[in-house]
Amino acid sequence: TDEYGFIVLCVNSGSYGNKCKYPLGQNTIADNPGDVDVAIVKGTVPSATNVIVDIYGVPGEPAFGYNTFVNGRVNRREDPENPTFDFANWDIESGSTTSANTDPGCWNGIGDCDVPNVLSLKLIITEIVDPSDGPQNRFVELFSPDKKNYIIPFRQPQGIQDRRVWLHRALCEQC
Repeated sequence: TDEYGFIVLCVNSGSYGNKCKYPLGQNTIADNPGDVDVAIVKGTVPSATNVIVDIYGVPGEPAFGYNTFVNGRVNRREDPENPTFDFANWDIESGSTTSANTDPGCWNGIGDCDVPNVLSLKLIITEIVDPSDGPQNRFVELFSPDKKNYIIPFRQPQGIQDRRVWLHRALCEQC
């Protein structure tokens, strides 16, 4: 995490300068086209004993107009993490958001914003972006209110080719 508790996972670090510490490339969790679910899960993948800590979307169900953000973004309101998707927890913008209108590393006044605020390792999904100016500018932002300046050891487990799976494992080794 950064000094405010954020982890910004992006497709391309060049799009957001020093705000992206984890450029993951295409076909990763950061490369969300605006209609894919995102979850933080404790446990191993796959397993029937996994515990969902936080989620955006409903696994196994197609994204509907009310929860898609193609060429836009979703931004969590000030609600805590929620293991069940609740549309009311999110502000959704779709259709016309460019990367210049996003704010990786800043959420509701916390982080690299105008007025940083220190809070009391929980992770919650705070922003998912699919801006209209290209997939290279997509990112997923997570926030930890109680663990700052934490470095996540990213190492791809042997035999796992899907980076979305091993990213989940890297994040949740620390959960």
